[in-house]
Amino acid sequence: MIKFIIDTYHKSKSAAILSNILEKSNNELFLDITNIPMLSNSLITEVWDSKGYLFDGSRNYRPHHLIMACISINEQIKKETIESNMFSLYMYSLGNILAMLDNNHRAYRFSKADYVILNKISEVFNAKQQEFENNNKELISELDELITNKK
Repeated sequence: MIKFIIDTYHKSKSAAILSNILEKSNNELFLDITNIPMLSNSLITEVWDSKGYLFDGSRNYRPHHLIMACISINEQIKKETIESNMFSLYMYSLGNILAMLDNNHRAYRFSKADYVILNKISEVFNAKQQEFENNNKELISELDELITNKK
């Protein structure tokens, strides 16, 4: 019974963090994705159910709640097609987290295992970013011209 309560606490805290991240990204990208809190809960539950051994403390380790949120986003990035709004939401969200952690990671007191997981997540993120760029070279070139006012 106590394990259930502890697990529920960790899932809830991670889902709240994930919800805040996705909600901010949804607003910044002007997407119209509804019910972000429910989406966040389902993403945390899904990754917990598939990789519970990472989260349940049975190996004397539980990832930081922000790392759990990153794992959830990372799993979705691997599933989504690069043309979908959800892919954009997940990539934008994860990119912002990774950029923020690049400068502020010490503030979070991550374990060595958290850093290993974060490095793996960064590898997936970079590969998906490269895939997006390879599939959208013309669009990226046009946007670059617009931004830099080159004609």
